[in-house]
Amino acid sequence: MFYAYLDKVISNIVLELLSYMAQREREKINSRQAEGIAIALNKGIKFGRPKKEIGSDFISIYQDWRDEKISAVAAMQKLTMKPNTLLCSIID
Repeated sequence: MFYAYLDKVISNIVLELLSYMAQREREKINSRQAEGIAIALNKGIKFGRPKKEIGSDFISIYQDWRDEKISAVAAMQKLTMKPNTLLCSIID
C-alpha cells in the first residue's frame, strides 16, 4: 500500500518537473522570437506579403466603375485583380 502511494507521488513529481521544463523552454523560444522580430523591425524589414502594385490604368477604370459605366466584375477583369485585392486597392 505504501509503495503504491510512493509510486504515485514520484510519478507526479516527475510529471511536474517535465511540465516545468517544457514551460521554461516555451518561454525561452518566445523571448528569442520577440528579440528577433524587434531587431528586424529596427532594421526596417517588412513582414507579410508584399502589396500588389496598382497599374497606371487603375484610376480611369476605378472612375468608370464609380460612375457605373462598368460593373465591378468588368473592372476586376480589366485590372486582373481578385475581389479582395480590388476592394483593398479602392480603400487605400
